Amino acid sequence: MRSYLTLFLKGVPIGISNILPGVSGGTVALILNIYELLIKAVKEINLRILIPLFIGGVSGIYVTASLVTYFMEAYPTFINSLIFGLIIASAKITYVEIKYFNFKNIFFGISALLLAIFLSINAHITATETSVNLINIAIGGVFSSISMLLPGISGATILIILGVYKPVLVALAELNFLIISVFSLSALLGIICCAWIISYILNNHRNLLMTILTGLILGSSTAVIPYNLGVNEILGVLLGILLVTLFSYRRAKLVN
Repeated sequence: MRSYLTLFLKGVPIGISNILPGVSGGTVALILNIYELLIKAVKEINLRILIPLFIGGVSGIYVTASLVTYFMEAYPTFINSLIFGLIIASAKITYVEIKYFNFKNIFFGISALLLAIFLSINAHITATETSVNLINIAIGGVFSSISMLLPGISGATILIILGVYKPVLVALAELNFLIISVFSLSALLGIICCAWIISYILNNHRNLLMTILTGLILGSSTAVIPYNLGVNEILGVLLGILLVTLFSYRRAKLVN
């Protein structure tokens, strides 16, 4: 019983991290010293480990989604700036993993950057429009689940890239079970299907993957650029950078 409770409690901050752009669920799992256990459990479909982690994660996601939704409505420019800082700082996490540059890396990196900018043109997360195609929600669930398997990759940032961050947040806060079900099932499918693929890519094409991810992350920041820089906006950007820097520092200490 104690081990189940421990897994549940560790699942809560992992869930919280999946709501915050720039913060990776995989990084938090690494900090909590359960990353390798999580990967192994996913590969083996070990429900005794996955279920308490999942319940804890869902609890963290629901509470955080409600808070973030409230603050996005009450303080849109500050939250916009905060998320911009989170995203910009998170790009450094993947950038430092790039060991070398060649033509292929540069080509795919720039292509990823341009793709993310294109997708982010209409992805203004503080907009009032929250309707979205369920297919986009499902795609967002699959790709955001990758953040659980890749330390340094933010699932929320991926949702911003795809333009479904705000709709998912609102659905979680308002308990829209249709959107929640589509997103959750697709995320679960993504985790199960991608565990082996991600392990292979990390082991064989890590440099190219990190280059592409850096381009995607930088490009996604265009959706939340604070164009009117006042004191609140500057503080928001700096706070976002500080939060990711603290997570990165903690992760680096664990790795070393």
